[in-house]
Amino acid sequence: MSYRADTPYGTKRRVDPVRLWAGGLATALVAGGVAFVGVMVIHAVFRVPGFRRVGGEDYPFDKLSLAITAAVVALLATALLHLLMVSTPRAGTFFAWIMGIFVVAVIVQELLSGGNWLSNVLFSALYLVIGVAIASLLAGVARTAVKYVATEPDPRPLEENPRGVTRPAPDPNEQTRRLPPV
Repeated sequence: MSYRADTPYGTKRRVDPVRLWAGGLATALVAGGVAFVGVMVIHAVFRVPGFRRVGGEDYPFDKLSLAITAAVVALLATALLHLLMVSTPRAGTFFAWIMGIFVVAVIVQELLSGGNWLSNVLFSALYLVIGVAIASLLAGVARTAVKYVATEPDPRPLEENPRGVTRPAPDPNEQTRRLPPV
């Protein structure tokens, strides 16, 4: 996800919170669905029992718990993205890095937790898929949630072309490339 470093002349970048949070809610539903179906596939195809390590403690963690957790993480990621979009330049870059670090940390924690290696690898892959889904969906949502609002009119005089479209006149001091005559 990338934004231009500068906004167009005479405009100001505004974040549409309704569009951003509606996309965040949709992302939460998708993340919960990915988690729910992922656990079902892992249990059905690989016959791996439920995983029991969360933060080093034994805890029965089923598919509904993981789906709710994934949805909550998506909502927290939406809040982080909103904060970054209204406060920092190049919010998309910072968001991508933060999400990447978070996903890698969760995967490493799962791989180092001990126990059944197949279960650890499968659930690490599921965490990767959930993290990529959240990050990519929110990146798309962020691009559509930015509006450019005019703050002042363009000081250049307007000209009308033969089709009747009004646009700013070109700057006479600006050099342009012209094709040689044919």
